[in-house]
Parts: sequence; C-alpha cells; structure tokens
Amino acid sequence: MFGAAASGQSTCPSFGNSADYNGLRAVDQNSVVVGQVVGAQVDTGRGIEAVRIAMPVGTNGQMRCVTVHGGTMTAANGVILLPLDQTQLNL
Repeated sequence: MFGAAASGQSTCPSFGNSADYNGLRAVDQNSVVVGQVVGAQVDTGRGIEAVRIAMPVGTNGQMRCVTVHGGTMTAANGVILLPLDQTQLNL
C-alpha cells in the first residue's frame, strides 16, 4: 500500500533521514518524470521507505511538495521509480 500527501508550499520543508537521493528525478511507473527528490526516509538496510518530491505546478515556475510512502521504490540510473502513476499524484 502506498500513499501521497501534498503541500502547497513553494519550497519543500526538510524531510527524512537521508539526503543521498536529493536531486534525482522522480519517475512514475510509466517512466514519466513527475518531479525532483528533495528528501528521503530510508530504513536500516538503506531501503527507501518514503520520498518527498518537488513537482512543478502549471507554467509559472511554482512548485508543490508531495510525500510518497509505501510500495517499492528503487533508485537507479539517476532516477527514483515511484510505485504509482502521475494521475495518483494530482492530489
């Protein structure tokens, strides 16, 4: 089971216990880039439990923060693959 929660802030507050994934592109399960990782919560085995991403809103440069948790998230080749699709992020 996964979840997503959105914040309307223009900058994302700090999140998680790891900055190792900051700056990576977040992609949905259809390989669509949906935002940029700005924080991650990892477990003791370095598995990704949750990520906070900054997502663009419209064409005026505003950003929205979304935290995704649960499901299987993997990092490879400069991206984190999220366990959902883009429509599920449009909260």
